[in-house]
Amino acid sequence: MQVTTEGGIRRPDYGSRGRLGVILPSGNTATEPQFEFYRPDGVSFHFTRLALASSSEEQLLAMPAHVEAAAALLKDADVNAIAFHCTAVSTWDPALEEQILRRIRSSTGLHTIATSQAIVAALRAVGARRIAMLSPYPAVVAMREQRFMEHHGFDVIWNEFLEVNRAEEMLAVSEAQWLDMVRRSPLADVDACLISCTATRALDIVSSAERMFGKPIITSNSALLWHAGRSLQAGLAHPGIGMLSNFPTG
Repeated sequence: MQVTTEGGIRRPDYGSRGRLGVILPSGNTATEPQFEFYRPDGVSFHFTRLALASSSEEQLLAMPAHVEAAAALLKDADVNAIAFHCTAVSTWDPALEEQILRRIRSSTGLHTIATSQAIVAALRAVGARRIAMLSPYPAVVAMREQRFMEHHGFDVIWNEFLEVNRAEEMLAVSEAQWLDMVRRSPLADVDACLISCTATRALDIVSSAERMFGKPIITSNSALLWHAGRSLQAGLAHPGIGMLSNFPTG
């Protein structure tokens, strides 16, 4: 945990530059440790969950049903902004993304962002138009996300997915497997590589993969970590998230 120091005494930082509330899928066990490890200075994250343990269409579309209740719990924590942090749901289609954001804003009055917005903003920040997309998703989810990215003007020239359905299986995909997928993608022909899904270990390979391949690697979690600085006007992101951290978030 990052700390502030007063007179040589180490103290926790309780969000001196801002607090972000995060709504996660219930099965996600990757985001919290990654956000704690890579969080920007002075930013604290506060989490709650909505039911989602698999990537079936039924579960994905049911996840936002109680989003107002989840947002209300985060508002109780006096957060400055709220993030709906599920890639598969927020990229299902632009209308669903906007509906979720509108419902959270209307019920809390707080600034609201979604994983989908953070990904689009991060890719634009690094100057990407042609992208390779990697994910653990089933085909239907991966193709929905491809259409979402194309809707926002990106040319998806590679879309590799693992047909994994449950969150614990997504977390089990190793760093070596993600590196192999990056290596297989046509990096010479793209501006950046996007590794989608908030429930994976992919963020942990970003720095090494960028050194190896020389292209920006954006993950769902790195995008939201970076975008948190923009939402909270907290300055630059943690350098561990890779090339993206070199781009101002304000």
